[in-house]
Amino acid sequence: AVLIDTYPVYKSFAPSVLTSLNQWYIENFNDPFFVKNPTWFISCLYIEALSIPLFIYVTIGLLKDSSNIRLPMLIYSVHVSTTTFECLSELFFGDHEELLKNQRALL
Repeated sequence: AVLIDTYPVYKSFAPSVLTSLNQWYIENFNDPFFVKNPTWFISCLYIEALSIPLFIYVTIGLLKDSSNIRLPMLIYSVHVSTTTFECLSELFFGDHEELLKNQRALL
């Protein structure tokens, strides 16, 4: 999922299989964020891509039952909540007449 979500960040050097997968996603779901690539969305994707090392750190911390991961997890949780709210607000209240009802429900 991370490779599909962050595709606009690395599309200039993406392998052809990921380019094909991204094209398939756009054709089947007509996701307005990936079709139009608004700047605010791309900035969220950069933060998501930069969070990959955090995922590794937190996973190791969880396996070791470390208390050092609480603050990073809290910060990441706030970030995810904020970006999810932004995306859902845009999807539900933005002007996306090109989306079919079933596509809107899937997104």
